[in-house]
Amino acid sequence: MTNGQNGTRLKTNGYLSRVITYIPGDIVAAYVAAAGALEQARDTVPIELMLWLVAATLLVLTPLWILITARPDNGQPALFQAIAGTVAFACWVFALGGPFAYQPWYQPVYGTLALTFTTLVIPLAETAVVKALKPLNGQLRP
Repeated sequence: MTNGQNGTRLKTNGYLSRVITYIPGDIVAAYVAAAGALEQARDTVPIELMLWLVAATLLVLTPLWILITARPDNGQPALFQAIAGTVAFACWVFALGGPFAYQPWYQPVYGTLALTFTTLVIPLAETAVVKALKPLNGQLRP
């Protein structure tokens, strides 16, 4: 449990750094660069629409990027990583605010809560998937 705004901010930053490990660095870099460019052009572009387009495009690209670039030790497609990375990316954008910050219902605490639970659930899900697939590993090899 943390006290005060600074403690909450530090806790959120810790969760941000954990959840980002599931997202490909190239996807994170693309979002940060695009969001920064859009912020600079705030007066000349429809920033909310553009942030939605950037987030949606990268959300679609995330699992494709992972499936193309990542290969676990067993040589099989990285399906869990693709799903986890996509969920983590969506949660990360939500926690940062991104296009959601322009919605009247959005409060930063929602992003913090989503980030907290995503950070806890993804490793649990990964452990469960690894345990469930362990007996099949020998059968999955070509």
